[in-house]
Amino acid sequence: MIARGLKPLDDAALRALVPEKTLYHTNTSTGQTYPIYYREDGRRFLKVGTNVRPSRWWFKDGLRCDESAAGGSTICFKIFDDGGAMRACAVGAKSCEWIFTAEKGDVEGIGK
Repeated sequence: MIARGLKPLDDAALRALVPEKTLYHTNTSTGQTYPIYYREDGRRFLKVGTNVRPSRWWFKDGLRCDESAAGGSTICFKIFDDGGAMRACAVGAKSCEWIFTAEKGDVEGIGK
């Protein structure tokens, strides 16, 4: 992304973008979209079909880090603004597989 001239969001932009929002993550390889609601208290709720999978999230060194909803492991992402669509690039990955849009609030009603 940096090679394309995109800069990662700074801490202030990340803090304005993520908490108390539903982020609709789309995998660029499969085209599948997953809503994830990020609560300000560090909990997040991933909707897969009709199932909701709770886990944790946090900011660290300019990254958004997510505990895997499948259990235990942590993935941290650099977030880039790509002309309105946000890109979430996993640290250490060879490609940037996720794009997302953000909607204010718990749009899907999954963060209970």
